Amino acid sequence: MEIHHSDTGQAAARLKSASKSLHDMAPRLARAVQVREFMPERKNNLLAYHMRGYIEADMSIAKAEALARTRYEYIEDLNDLMKQLEAAELVIHQYKTEQASCGSRQIVI
Repeated sequence: MEIHHSDTGQAAARLKSASKSLHDMAPRLARAVQVREFMPERKNNLLAYHMRGYIEADMSIAKAEALARTRYEYIEDLNDLMKQLEAAELVIHQYKTEQASCGSRQIVI
């Protein structure tokens, strides 16, 4: 199989484009990783926020947690957090896909 100079040039251009794409994604990736890493703490903080009123009313922790988890506002806020996590996971997946594509282009060159 014969490799032409134009083929190598096209592959190099695609590699450069992919590298630029990875570089451009870096800030979004950093934010996405941060969202994923801190999600457990954010969920705990959200629950504590919604439990506070019950605890201040001298309810037991278990009862305050159960009541907080059934509040519409808590469920709505938790769904918002889960949407953020889903968006973050999508960015991470896109980055890994682009990274794999970039790696395969390097092999071609």
